[in-house]
Amino acid sequence: MNYNHTVFKALQWAFLILDQTTHDRSDAEYLMEHWQKWNHTQLLLHYRDELSEQQWQTFQNMIQRVVNDEPPQYIIGTAPFNDYEFKVTPAVLIPRLETEELCQWALVNIKQHHYQKILDIGTGSGILAITLKKKIPTLKVTATDISQAALQVAQENAQTLHADVTFKQGDLFTPIGDEKFDLIISNPPYIAYNEIAVMDRSVYQNEPHVALFAEHQGLAIYERLAAQLPTHLTPQGQALFEFGYHQQPALQQLFTQAWPQARLTFRKDIAGHMRMLQVQAPKEA
Repeated sequence: MNYNHTVFKALQWAFLILDQTTHDRSDAEYLMEHWQKWNHTQLLLHYRDELSEQQWQTFQNMIQRVVNDEPPQYIIGTAPFNDYEFKVTPAVLIPRLETEELCQWALVNIKQHHYQKILDIGTGSGILAITLKKKIPTLKVTATDISQAALQVAQENAQTLHADVTFKQGDLFTPIGDEKFDLIISNPPYIAYNEIAVMDRSVYQNEPHVALFAEHQGLAIYERLAAQLPTHLTPQGQALFEFGYHQQPALQQLFTQAWPQARLTFRKDIAGHMRMLQVQAPKEA
């Protein structure tokens, strides 16, 4: 006698499994929705749909991978960012809400100041560069990354989403020579190695360490960005950065010393933590 594996029963089974772990029930819903290409309302409407035996086996395997601390986004192979769906692999970070807030800040500033030339440093899957280009198609957007594997993912995303972005491989500003930009945006590696013990195990085990960690208490990349930024921003241009919630004092000192004439503005994320920095170039950079 065949057992009827409905979507509802499959999710109830997954909830029981995940409740015995540190993982949230929402991981099961996320997998089902993205696997079946449903939004949450559609998921509820399909609760009584029956899964084939093959689909049931596939879903069980996906839940087991979550139990083994594999991120659902890597299992599905995509992740949402802003209004778009991006391909993600273990070569790139999984998009996070804080980075969406950074992107929104950039969009406001680009429109307000009529910026045209944009640089995304450490583009990863291309979420920032591609989203900015999609939202404001007249922009000239360049994106760099030290990882060829990450750039390959970014280029695929740009092609899929029909975004004309110039990608260059190399370390920070190296690929762009002496070129200047109106707005530079970056979510660089900023986690200190001594923070590994308190990190989410799923992040540490699966996401690319080159995009997560930096020497000097997580500030090594920022030290280099601060030193080189004055030569790559146009007069009255801006740089926007994401950083760790405890790093504001260090970054305030770092950028003030590197560029005393620049104006610094820090902003909190939706959780109330200082997580974003704006560096405003003077009239004569």
